[in-house]
Amino acid sequence: ARAAAASDAGIRACAEGLARGVTDRELGGQAVLAMLRAGGDHPRSGRLEIGGMNSPLRSYSGPIGRTAGPGDALWVEVNGRFQGYEAHGAHVAALGPMPPDWRDAWAVLREGWERAWQVLRPGVAGAQVLQAARAAATAEFGVRSVILGQGLGDDPPSMMDPAADSPTLEEGMCFTLKPYVGWSRAGHYREITWADTVVITRQGARRLGMREP
Repeated sequence: ARAAAASDAGIRACAEGLARGVTDRELGGQAVLAMLRAGGDHPRSGRLEIGGMNSPLRSYSGPIGRTAGPGDALWVEVNGRFQGYEAHGAHVAALGPMPPDWRDAWAVLREGWERAWQVLRPGVAGAQVLQAARAAATAEFGVRSVILGQGLGDDPPSMMDPAADSPTLEEGMCFTLKPYVGWSRAGHYREITWADTVVITRQGARRLGMREP
């Protein structure tokens, strides 16, 4: 839980610090400081990207000196750490009003998360969770999801293909649930994601983070 709290703190620092004239490097520094203040260890590198909501999707591993302006979005992914344990979190924030297609995509993303959440319990195959999220797709918005083992970094389950053989969820398993929504507009592909670390309990699943999707 301490690692998840650190992830939440880093993401909140980035989202709340996003403002006109702020650079991605400044936001990255604020994220690290917030995660340390939350009681986490120094985090591993994550993803932090500022880009226009109407621009082609790019993929940077870290800050490159981009300055935020109106109409930009922030993609942030962090890995909170505590005594070797790790919790991954991902979020997207916008500087200014979201275009209609972004609002629709976010609604589909939340639907994908909720559909996956409903089947998270002991005895369910991991592939069933991914398939549940994919069922939220529409004619315009595609949905995929991944499960990433957490804990000490090599814990099962981890899977990305709902058609592949998958482990059965067991009580005590800890992993990141991470749905994505992708769509094309004006010839450009766009993608957003949201992620949190969850643990499987006898009653179902419990989120370790406290952020709202």
